[in-house]
Amino acid sequence: MFMTGLRIPMALLMVAALVAVPRFVSAQEKPQAEVEAILKRAVEAAGGEEVVKKHRSTLSKGKFVIAGQGLEGSLEIRAAAPNRFLLLIDLPGVGRVENGFDGKIGWASDPINGPRLIQGKELEELKVQADYDSDLFKLDDYKEIKNQGVVDFEGEKCHKLEMTRKETGKTETRFFSVASGLLTGVITKSETPMGELDITVVVGNYKEFDGQKIATNVDTRIGPITQTFIIETVEFNVLKDSDFEVPSQIKALIRD
Repeated sequence: MFMTGLRIPMALLMVAALVAVPRFVSAQEKPQAEVEAILKRAVEAAGGEEVVKKHRSTLSKGKFVIAGQGLEGSLEIRAAAPNRFLLLIDLPGVGRVENGFDGKIGWASDPINGPRLIQGKELEELKVQADYDSDLFKLDDYKEIKNQGVVDFEGEKCHKLEMTRKETGKTETRFFSVASGLLTGVITKSETPMGELDITVVVGNYKEFDGQKIATNVDTRIGPITQTFIIETVEFNVLKDSDFEVPSQIKALIRD
């Protein structure tokens, strides 16, 4: 949930460029090489492809907090290769929030809207989010990646990349720390039952679990509201197929 798409090591890429064009690197080649270097460094900073590939499922647990509203509850995130995902949030006095994808069917349930099937653009986005190896930043997954240079993001110097997915045509702006190489945040738009919303995600407080660095603090900002995931424990390769089973109330919607 890191280098299948980064097939050519940077050293070999630069050697190939020098052999093919001894005295000249075009304006198009240089930005592409810089993009690949930034993404490769992000993968290596998080532990490298070999470490990530030995993890085929991840169970994360912690807290979900909306500080501005005084809400705090339990958080559980299940993810498994190639593309299964389940988010569970339990808020005392509010109820359970659930969002899942079993590889084919997407669903959501919350105390306000009840259970529902996810369809259309929202389902397309969920499929992309459920890609277990998305943090490998596979170049083949993207139609275009634009390097916008170094900017300030949340008080840190970061490389700014505009990355457009092939499947959805959706562009996300991702920020990678100049100092550490790690992902620091994402600015995007997301399809919801309330329409398209602007979202800023800030990630940090990376900790190492079984050789892989994972952000244990994730702030999601939607307008004036900030929702925070605080990851406390991470286990790899413990999940089963049944941990992603579609709930009975969702199965009822499919039958209807």
